[in-house]
Formats: sequence, C-alpha cells, structure tokens
Amino acid sequence: MPTYDEFVTKESWEVEDAYIRSHGHGPAISDMYHNAWRRLEEGWTHEDIIRDIEGSLPADPFPLPALSVEFELLMADDEIWPWRMVTSFQLFERYLKGEDITPVLRWAQSVGANGVRVLGMAHNLFRLYPHEYGQSYFAAIPGFLITCAAYGMYVEWVAFADAQNVMPSTDAQRSLLEQVNDTLRQHTNVVGELVNEYSKNGVAPTLFSKPTGMLWSRGSGLDGEWPPYSPWDIVTYHTQRKFEWPRTPKDSLEIRDMRHVPVIPNEMVGAGDVLEPWSRSNVPDDFYAYAATAQLMGAGATFHYENGLFSFLPSPTQQLCAEAFFAGI
Repeated sequence: MPTYDEFVTKESWEVEDAYIRSHGHGPAISDMYHNAWRRLEEGWTHEDIIRDIEGSLPADPFPLPALSVEFELLMADDEIWPWRMVTSFQLFERYLKGEDITPVLRWAQSVGANGVRVLGMAHNLFRLYPHEYGQSYFAAIPGFLITCAAYGMYVEWVAFADAQNVMPSTDAQRSLLEQVNDTLRQHTNVVGELVNEYSKNGVAPTLFSKPTGMLWSRGSGLDGEWPPYSPWDIVTYHTQRKFEWPRTPKDSLEIRDMRHVPVIPNEMVGAGDVLEPWSRSNVPDDFYAYAATAQLMGAGATFHYENGLFSFLPSPTQQLCAEAFFAGI
C-alpha cells in the first residue's frame, strides 16, 4: 500500500490522465482526494481506480431525439421542433477547463430554451485553440454533449470563429472539421454550423463539402447578409442590426422560399443593460416581437445577450429580455 506522498508523486498523474481521456479535462482537487482515500483507506488497487474512471462516463444516458428536416421545418420524433436556443459562446471552453457549466444549463432550461450556441474555437473574446488541447479537445466533446442533454439542451456547435488567427490553413480547417464531425455525430443533441460570420472569420464555405451524419449549416454571414451560396441542411442567418431590428426576422420567409430549408436567425441585437443603438437593447418588448416574428416566418431563433458571450448568467435586465423572448417564441 503506497503512502499519500507516493500516491501524489507516482500514481496521481495516471489518475489525472485517465480523467482527461474520459472527460476531456483534469480532475478537481476533490476528485484527487476522493481517489487518494479509495486507494489508501478503502484498499482499491491502482488498476481498479483507473478502470472505474475510464468507465464512469456512460455512452449517452440522456438521449434526445435526433433532428431532421421536413418541408422546411425542423422535426424531432415526427413533431415540429422549434429552435429556441441561447448564445453561450464560451460554454465548451469553460467545460474544457473543468468549470461547472450546470448553472448556465439550468438557467437556459428555466427560461424555456432548448439549446445553446457554442464556439468550438475563438481568439478575440477568449482563447480556444483546439490544437493546444490535442486529443483532450475531442475527448471532452462527448461529456459536454451529455451534460447539455441532461438539461434538455441541444447544442449548435460553431466549428470556426476567428480562424484567421487560430487556424488559417484551409487544409487544417478541413481536417479539424472531419475530426469534430466524427465525434459530434455520435450524439443526437447537436447541430453544426461551419463558421460564424464567414467573411470576417477566415473561412471560405465554398471550399468545404457538407459533413455527413448530422445536420449542418454552411455558416452565417454578416449583419443582414443573405446566404450567397446553396445551403446545406439549414440556414443560420444574422439579421440586420438597425432601428427596426425587431421586425427583421421577416426575411426568414423570403430566404426559406428561395432556399427551401429551415431558416434560423441565430444572432441579432443582443440584450444588454444599456441601450446601444443597433448593438444592444434593454427593451423586453423588442425581444418578444423579434421572437414571435422569427417563429412565424421561420423555424425559431436564438436569444443573444451580452453575458452569453462568456457563458455567464444574465443580469436582471437581460433576464427580463430573455423571458420576453421565450414568451414570444
């Protein structure tokens, strides 16, 4: 039986490595103490602890029905599925670092959301470079999706953002997309978006073939820019930020009639504490009108809010805007 010091210096690194392989991040301090107690006081063998950790993540304990497209609508289990997501750009990065993301998921569930929009890479808002994590990046995805599913959340996975800084090579981008898709498609609660605002994020959508095995958007454009190319399964659209922004989801109907796929406005003027024309609004009625129009003209919408950029809970003002949004949709 090892001493505590021997466990820490000789065996704990293998325990940490097992956590990374299974969960995509290292163990918390409490996890290390727990495993030290099992090893030193309860008589567990080192091999049993490793096997227990690596087998502790079930394949998919909270399955949600896979989404499909029928007649320009999103469907789940033969029922129309309305897109009701929230911006949560940093959620996966925070999960990778071992943070508890369940407060955000519980909040999203409480306001009526059924999904979160997350970034799979980033440079400007925060740092998420997939190659800096190596295989831990991909190993973390299943646990992340399962955690979201436990709260009834689907995930819109944005594969590329700030790619001109993170991964400028198109060949490297294609390789990453293939690896990400191979991992994502093993789960039912995920939809892919190739790139956020492609024209300023270092990705040319026309150079990519649609990944197989799940629904994908070919990427969103800038402020009111219509998709200039044939879509994949769905269109994700950033409505124009202007004085009359609450009525801009009306474009969803025109795009849908032109492209014949579900259309989702997934970023608009965000909810903020201070009114900033064409950028932030603190008027709940505006969000109600926007959501109702998006649902009527398209397949739903995503609630965009200031604190969601960093996956924080909303301020009281942002909360009121969220409640109005989901009342409208």
